[in-house]
Amino acid sequence: MKNNATWKENLILAGFLPEQIDDNHFILLDESKVNISFLKKLLNESGIQHSFEFNQQCVISLYSEAPSRQSWLSSIAKVGGKVCGLMCRPGYLELEILDTPMLSAVRQLNRLGLSTSYSCTGHDKSCAEIHFWESNDAMKASELLNRLGFHAKSFKRKMTIYNSSRLIEMGLVLSKLDCIENQKIEALSHTLREELLEKLLMIPGTSGNESRVRDFLWPILEELTDHAFVDSRGNLLAMKKMGRGPCILLSAHMDVVEPIPELSTIIKDSRIWHRNQGILGADDRAGLAMIVSILKSASNTSFRGTLKIAFTTEEEVGQRGAESILPLFFWDVDCAISLDRRNGSDIVTSNSKQRYCSEVYGKIFEQVSKDLWSGQADYTMVEGGVSDLRVWSSLGVESVNLSIGYHNEHTPTEYLNLTEWHRTHDLVMKALPILTSCRGKIGYVRTSSLKS
Repeated sequence: MKNNATWKENLILAGFLPEQIDDNHFILLDESKVNISFLKKLLNESGIQHSFEFNQQCVISLYSEAPSRQSWLSSIAKVGGKVCGLMCRPGYLELEILDTPMLSAVRQLNRLGLSTSYSCTGHDKSCAEIHFWESNDAMKASELLNRLGFHAKSFKRKMTIYNSSRLIEMGLVLSKLDCIENQKIEALSHTLREELLEKLLMIPGTSGNESRVRDFLWPILEELTDHAFVDSRGNLLAMKKMGRGPCILLSAHMDVVEPIPELSTIIKDSRIWHRNQGILGADDRAGLAMIVSILKSASNTSFRGTLKIAFTTEEEVGQRGAESILPLFFWDVDCAISLDRRNGSDIVTSNSKQRYCSEVYGKIFEQVSKDLWSGQADYTMVEGGVSDLRVWSSLGVESVNLSIGYHNEHTPTEYLNLTEWHRTHDLVMKALPILTSCRGKIGYVRTSSLKS
C-alpha cells in the first residue's frame, strides 16, 4: 500500500512548526535546543536518516521516506509522553513531556497566540482539557474549534474537548490556519468540507457495488456517532443522541449511476466542479459529504435531540436499499431531511403521485432561508422526482429533499456549484435548532393524511 504520509504533516504531529523548503527539507521555526534533542531521539527511534544545520534558524534534512502516520505516532509515544499533564508557559514548552495526541494541538494553539498553561488528554477516562493563562484565550480557542467542526466548551481558563479522539486531527487542522480572523476561519471550514467531498467523489460505487464508499464512511461515522452499523442490504446506519428532543433522520445514498473512471480528475473552475471524463457523481456524494460535515458541527448548535443517519444502497435502481431497512429503525423518527436534490434552492415536498410532508414542515425550511439570506437565496417548496423519500414518507415520516447544488446529473456535463452546496449546509445547521422547538407541530403524520 502506498504511503501517503508527508514529512510536513509528521513534523506537525510531533509538535513542530515546519516551514517547508521542499518535500525533505524544512526550517524549524522558533525551536528550543530541548525540543531539537527530542526530535533527534524521535528520528533515531524511527530509523530516519537526517541532518541538522544551524544558522539563524534550524534547518532539518530528511533522507528517508516519511513513515506512515500510525508508525510515526507509535515512535512519538515511545520517545515522549513522559507526563500525563503539563503546566508551563508557551516559550518553555517541552514537547517530550506532552501526551502524543496533545503535541500538535497545543503547539498550534500557542502559535495562534492562545497561550496554554496545562493540558491532559483524559487517557480515555475523561474528556481532554487544555488550560490557558487567560480566560479570554480559553473562550477564543473553544469558539475557534467549534467553528472548525470540533466540540469544545470553555469555563474561565479551562477548555474541555468532548471529542478527544480527534486531537490528532485537530492539530493538523489548526496548522492550516494563518491567524484567528473570521474570514480565514470560514474559508478553512469550507476547505475542510471540500477536501472530504473530493475524496468521496473519487471513490467508485455503482448500484450494488457500494462497498468502497461504505468502507470509507463507516469508520468516520463510528467516530462521530454513538452507534454505527451495516444492515443486511449494505446500508450504513447510525445514531447520535444529543439531548431530549426530536429525532431527525438525515439521508443520502452511496451509489452512483455509472462507474467513476479510476484515472479521472476533478476540474475546479472557481466555485464550479466537474470531471474531465464521465459523470461527476455529486448525486449523491455531495449529500454524503454534507451529512458528515453536519455531524461534525451539530454539537455546536442549540439542537437537542437525536440524529439518525441513513446512507443507503441502490437508490438509483428503485430505492432498494431504503426499502430493506427494518421499520424498527424509524420508530422514533419525527422527521427526515434528505440531501439528494439537483439545483440550488429546492425543497422537494412531493412527487406527482405522493406527498412527502405537510406544508407546515416544508415552510420551516422556506422561513429559515428567508431569515438567513433576506430574500436573496430563498428556498421554495417544489414537486420533485422519486427518491428514498418515497420510503420514509410511506412510513409516516415527514420528509423533505433539499437541493445541494449539483446540475445535469447522470450526464457527462454534470457539475457542482460549491456556493450552493455550502449554502444548503448552512440551511440545515440553522434549521436543526428550530426543529427542536417545533416538536409537536411535525412528526409522524400518517400517510393517509398526506395523500391528495
